Amino acid sequence: STLSYANRVLALLLGLGATAISRATLPVFSAAQAQDGQAVKALALRWAAIMFGLGVVALAVMWAIAPWVVRLLFQRGAFTPSDTQAVTQILRLALWQLPFYFSGLVFVAALAAQRGHARIALSGALNLVIKLPIALALVHLYQLEGLVVSTVVMYALAAVLLYVLVTTHQRT
Repeated sequence: STLSYANRVLALLLGLGATAISRATLPVFSAAQAQDGQAVKALALRWAAIMFGLGVVALAVMWAIAPWVVRLLFQRGAFTPSDTQAVTQILRLALWQLPFYFSGLVFVAALAAQRGHARIALSGALNLVIKLPIALALVHLYQLEGLVVSTVVMYALAAVLLYVLVTTHQRT
């Protein structure tokens, strides 16, 4: 249940970020692709860097206010201060995925504009292949914290893979 509560807060952040990033970037990348496909790569790199930075800012802000947010949202009835502390700890670990997730979304939008749907599917499949062994190893060593860290590692590796897919994409 600790992971479930932390994921509720995290899902709000990821959902808001995904909506904003995809709505902002896809039209820009599509217009750049229609004019000159070479501009998409430069735009993607710039936007990904900006979104990574915003992800770091969101991580820092949420890290600082996480105890207060968890207390405000959940602490009543059977949810005790020790539950707040446990959920805050898991939420703080999970927040490390924000910069990688946000920059990865930029790269996915760039690939979509370049009609790189097979590359997007490949990255999704590789995420699964990456996550399973890392999760098994880290859960064995660190229990719930290991599961959360495995997701962070998966998003970090996914962002690197998507970067490679965007920068090596040839216009078709």
